[in-house]
Amino acid sequence: MTLSEARKKSLSSRAGGGDPLCSSFVRKEKSRYERKGYGLFFAAAIALTFFFGVPELGRHLWPYLLAWQEANNLSYTAVLLTVGTILHNGIHLGANLTYWVFYHFEFPFIERYKSNDNPWPWYENPERWHTLVRKSIAVLLFNANVLPTAMILLLDRLGALEHHSMALEDLPDPLTLALEITFFMVVEDFFFYWTHRLLH
Repeated sequence: MTLSEARKKSLSSRAGGGDPLCSSFVRKEKSRYERKGYGLFFAAAIALTFFFGVPELGRHLWPYLLAWQEANNLSYTAVLLTVGTILHNGIHLGANLTYWVFYHFEFPFIERYKSNDNPWPWYENPERWHTLVRKSIAVLLFNANVLPTAMILLLDRLGALEHHSMALEDLPDPLTLALEITFFMVVEDFFFYWTHRLLH
């Protein structure tokens, strides 16, 4: 056995920890990542489409938004709330409907990426699943609409809401968009991790 093979075996045994369920999970995950293939292609295509497509789309649609704001004499806050709420809910709805199609029709191409062989929760306990879905939708709608709206209106009332330039020439280019989103993903992940640990 070569040194490289010995290391792989050692890492594999440590990851499994002697637990058959854990070992099975590790093997399945390894296999899942080795079979990514098309998945990585689609992930790269989605990322490139977003980082290059959104700024380009924004440059075409932004003049209409500014004209709508001026025609209706809307404040910065009103535009922020309207556009933010529509975008946020639209993206959530679109993403969840896409996943619903994947899960509902159980495409073999998608199913092969499952991390375990357990039945889906909606088969295991349908009643509990429907209760969880209703509760999740209510929490999501509250968190995505009521909380941000209340926070933005409060900041606006206190004069603490920072107004960003809405000029067409100030829209971010692909590099700026990519860097800012990456930065905020790291910040969000950092605070999510530490608040999660503190709450335990």
